Amino acid sequence: MQKLKRKNQKNDMSKSEKSFTLLELLIVIFILSISLGTMVFAIAKMVNYSSYNKSKFVAVYLAQEGIELVRNSRDNNWLSGQNWLQGFPDCPSSSPAIWCEIDYNDNVLTINNRYLKTDPVGRYFNYDTGSNTKYKRKIYLDKGTNQILATAEVFWFDNLGDHNYVLKEKLYNWK
Repeated sequence: MQKLKRKNQKNDMSKSEKSFTLLELLIVIFILSISLGTMVFAIAKMVNYSSYNKSKFVAVYLAQEGIELVRNSRDNNWLSGQNWLQGFPDCPSSSPAIWCEIDYNDNVLTINNRYLKTDPVGRYFNYDTGSNTKYKRKIYLDKGTNQILATAEVFWFDNLGDHNYVLKEKLYNWK
């Protein structure tokens, strides 16, 4: 009888050593849920920042395009024999309530406050046709006697908040 009792005790001990207790199981579930939650949070952040980077990429090119269009307008004035500042309205950076806009359709600086639109295909930005985008481009011109400080500032809003990108360039009357 004692041999049988010892044999049953051995079997009971080996079974308890091989199985998990409820506390161990809860600890494992807690650790797994924390690590899974962290991974989901990190992936969500990566998606948000990926969207932000795409928007900033577009904003950089819109700002560069604004500066290039101002430069093109200056060059067209030279080619047509006009004053190099012809058609440049007053939109100084010292007055942030007044700014200019320009696009490739008309190549003329105008004082306005509109969102850029994309054409129906979605390749080109303009102010006239298409659907509104989340971008606004402001052009500021600080005029000197032989130079202009052209500033292109692009604003946009997304799920991370308000953003802007600023590009400045000096354009000279070197002709």
